[in-house]
Amino acid sequence: MMLLAHNSGGRERTEQDWKWLFAETGFLRYNIIRIKALPSIIEAFPI
Repeated sequence: MMLLAHNSGGRERTEQDWKWLFAETGFLRYNIIRIKALPSIIEAFPI
């Protein structure tokens, strides 16, 4: 999936991008867990 995004002109989302996307789709609670092994883990919770 990362390779597909890279080849199609995709970009990495910022926390503000995620916040907007979650709010627009009804996920007002979320956690972004930053770890060294991966870019991050994102948990989103519906209202």
